[in-house]
Amino acid sequence: MLASRASAEKVLAEELVRRFTLEYLESEPETCVESEGESPQTFPLPEGAVEHLAETAERLGVSKGSVCRAAVDAGLGLSTALAFPDRAGALEKMGFAEEDLVFQVAEDRPMQLHPGFQAVIAEQLQFDGDIPELRTAAMPRGAEPAVPVQTKALNPVMVGAQLQEARSTVAGELSAPGAVSAYREGHKAPVLPATSDTSIVSMSPRDMAKAAFKALTSSQGRRSFAPAIQAALVRALEADGVRVQAGALSRPSHTHVWDSFLPSGPDDFNPKFSYADAAVAAFRAKVLSVWDRKSKVCLQVEPYAKVAKRRFGWVVGFILDTSSDL
Repeated sequence: MLASRASAEKVLAEELVRRFTLEYLESEPETCVESEGESPQTFPLPEGAVEHLAETAERLGVSKGSVCRAAVDAGLGLSTALAFPDRAGALEKMGFAEEDLVFQVAEDRPMQLHPGFQAVIAEQLQFDGDIPELRTAAMPRGAEPAVPVQTKALNPVMVGAQLQEARSTVAGELSAPGAVSAYREGHKAPVLPATSDTSIVSMSPRDMAKAAFKALTSSQGRRSFAPAIQAALVRALEADGVRVQAGALSRPSHTHVWDSFLPSGPDDFNPKFSYADAAVAAFRAKVLSVWDRKSKVCLQVEPYAKVAKRRFGWVVGFILDTSSDL
């Protein structure tokens, strides 16, 4: 919860500064300095801006320190969409646009962050630990890297242990002075190769439950599972005599969701149940129920979640390809 509050406060501070700087650019366009190449546009914050923003933020319960840090970043340079290429897409998936995040109820009222957006990020942060593609500054204190892994494992305990190792690796990178990491603000978290020597033999039942719970409830965990589930589904369908092609689909003609209700913590969670295998079986049954024995099946498995309802899983999209060159 500390990470959730810290991240929400940081987002609001950044949005207050961003809105101020955009309004300032509109009123004083000559202050904008565009760098050569693909560097972001920059301009100096006007004198007194930090104090003005701090007063506004304090009325919203945001610390002056958060606003000052965001203002310093903005003073060094106002970043354009080029600096945060995945932010707009992440907002769109959440049902928001950049211009909707901050608003004023009335002219005499301070700006505030959209309460619906606050709720969404707080909900996701409690499971993921961070949402790097939404951030426009460094990861806040108390947050933890949300790093997916490239794995073939379907065992949730194993995937959870691999996620922990990847998380520790990236945390070490970020803490090293002067280090540059691919895990950065405004970018979707990169997928790290899972270590081959990960062992879960010595893990306690409690640690196993925590690892499995993290693997299934976090965005990075479900993202890690998806390729392994897809590969297992392809193998199962090929064993049934189906011609299969796996890959990205822009408009699948069929979709099927497999999800499960998970409790709010690992204490009431069974880490021995294979959720991924259950998803493969459900997807196989769905594909076979519509397959005409002539078509090739083109499919893609992606993560799925209704976080507010505590439902987590995956969705398969597929088409039946009847083209003449098969």
